[in-house]
Amino acid sequence: MVTTETRRRIVAAGLLLLPMFLVKATGMFLSPSQATAASASAVPGAEGRGSPLAPSAREANLAATHVADLSTKRFGPTPFYYRPREPEETVVEEGPQFSVQAVVAAPAGNSALIDGKLYRAGDRLGRTPWRVVRIDGNSRSVLIEDERNQKRMTLAVRLPK
Repeated sequence: MVTTETRRRIVAAGLLLLPMFLVKATGMFLSPSQATAASASAVPGAEGRGSPLAPSAREANLAATHVADLSTKRFGPTPFYYRPREPEETVVEEGPQFSVQAVVAAPAGNSALIDGKLYRAGDRLGRTPWRVVRIDGNSRSVLIEDERNQKRMTLAVRLPK
C-alpha cells in the first residue's frame, strides 16, 4: 500500500530529475558538433567563435586600446570619496513656544490640538511663519516647519507623570 506521503516524495523526485534526464537525452541524440552549434547560436553575435562567451580578437584589441587610452587621461575627483567634515558648532536657538495637548488619528486625517486650537497638516500656526507638516498619531507628535528658513521641529504630547 503506497501512502500519500510516499506518492508526494516520488513526484518531487521525478520533478527534480526530469529536467536533468531531458538534457542528457537531448545530448545523446545530437552529435557533439550539433550541440556546440546549438549553444553558439543561442547567444546573439556569437557565430564563428570557438566559445560563445570568448571575445573576438577585434573586441580584445579595442578593449586594450581603450584601457591604454584611459591610462593617459586625467580624471576628476571621485564622487565616492568625501573628506570627513569637522563638526560644526551647534547653536541652540529658542524655538517657538507651542504646546501640543492632543493628537487625534482618524480615517479622514490626523489632527492635533495645539495651544487650544485644532490644526491639520498644511495649516499655519496662528499668525506665525510656522506650518504643520505632518501629524503622527502613533508617536503622538507634530512636525512643524518655519517657512522663512525651512527649519523643522517636532513637538510631542507631554504625558503626565
